[in-house]
Amino acid sequence: MEKSPEIKLYSGLFGRSGFRYVQTFLLFFGITAALFVRANVGIAVVAITDVNSVDTYEWTFDEKQLILSTFYWGYIVTQIPGGYAAQKLGSKVVLLLSILISSLLSLLTPVSIVYGGWKAYCVIRILQGLFQGVMLPSIYDHLAKWSPKEERNLQGTLALSGYSCGLVFGMGISGVIAASTMKWPGIFYMSGAIGILWSILWVTFGASSPSTSRFITEKEKKFIESSQKEDNQHSVERKQSIPWRKIFTSPPFLALLFVSCCQSFGTFITSVEIPLYFDAILKLDIENNALFSSLSQVFTWGMSYVFLVIAQYIMKQEILSLTALRKSYNLIAFVVPMLVFISLGFLDSNNTAIAVTLIIVIAGISASHEIAYWLNIVDLSPNYTAILFSIANVAATLVDLISPLVVGFIISEQEDSRERWQIVFGISAIIVPVGGMIFLFFGKTDTQPWNSTPKNDNDLEIS
Repeated sequence: MEKSPEIKLYSGLFGRSGFRYVQTFLLFFGITAALFVRANVGIAVVAITDVNSVDTYEWTFDEKQLILSTFYWGYIVTQIPGGYAAQKLGSKVVLLLSILISSLLSLLTPVSIVYGGWKAYCVIRILQGLFQGVMLPSIYDHLAKWSPKEERNLQGTLALSGYSCGLVFGMGISGVIAASTMKWPGIFYMSGAIGILWSILWVTFGASSPSTSRFITEKEKKFIESSQKEDNQHSVERKQSIPWRKIFTSPPFLALLFVSCCQSFGTFITSVEIPLYFDAILKLDIENNALFSSLSQVFTWGMSYVFLVIAQYIMKQEILSLTALRKSYNLIAFVVPMLVFISLGFLDSNNTAIAVTLIIVIAGISASHEIAYWLNIVDLSPNYTAILFSIANVAATLVDLISPLVVGFIISEQEDSRERWQIVFGISAIIVPVGGMIFLFFGKTDTQPWNSTPKNDNDLEIS
């Protein structure tokens, strides 16, 4: 059969067997755009309330914490519907709506704040959370369909490293913009524009699966599908039923659920709350605050590739099994942060260099999370990846939603109190290792029996 002009053109551009990496890049770019929209809040709040700048607002510490929290009020609502929608409608449509609409809302943020203050900002954040709640379930569903089994760590880590890249933009670039003539409104205009640019590329090149792509070669499509043959052998049954009871009684999945929640608390503290800590305790100005906050995320971004290269070498040389690899990375992911959290509680503005170094270290270690446990979702059930991720992310989002409220309760209006921050870091030093230990004992990488569900299964049927 004669190839279409599009296939001839794009197979020439991307090679005979590399269009799946175009999808990986698009996921990376999309996550970056979405996280720029989401993560600029820490620096934006500092810039908007900076007493040394013009056109700023006086918001209390509790109001700031509400702004940090409200994104997750919407985010948690659409997780499981997002996973179900990704399986039914395909990741292309769901992901497009998620990032495009949250980007448009970013463009509307400055005028909303001018006329509605912090309350209007909270409403915008809730709406962005609603639309971004469907994003990651769609991305994991996309990875499950586009990643050959032997490339799962590679493609997953490359795509999900966009999370760190987005945090770099959300913190570092936001600080530069806020210090420029654009002031704090420029943060929202820039993040919105990048999201719209991604949307154009996604509409053009994105595809929910190899079978729906206009540009993939037949050779590459067959390679991907043959690699996933075992995972997809019961695809007809998968469309008819979701084994809810078996999912919620699966020890490996419950272990993954628990570690994701515990790590989520630690990650929230070292990403979203850190600009406030730098401002209140280390007394950094807005430019240095943004610089050091983003530097930690640059290190996360770089370390994600270091961890990936090491993992690829270990697996290629068969030094460790996949289970041992994930648990080894998990061990690193909770031991080092525990020690860092304990140390941070004893530092103040006289130890700025040490504190910043420790934050950078813990940020770099967090790059191991994807290989340690998040990609374990695909291991357990390629057929139900979007659903499993939705469940896990709902639980982790509950932690993200509650975390700023807990921090606000502990610190209240004493945000410059080292002792209050010491309590926050102490709690983190307890919670993170508990989750890691649970995963060490109960985590597995074997595809679970309920991944292929017979038609006569007694679980809830979904048409």
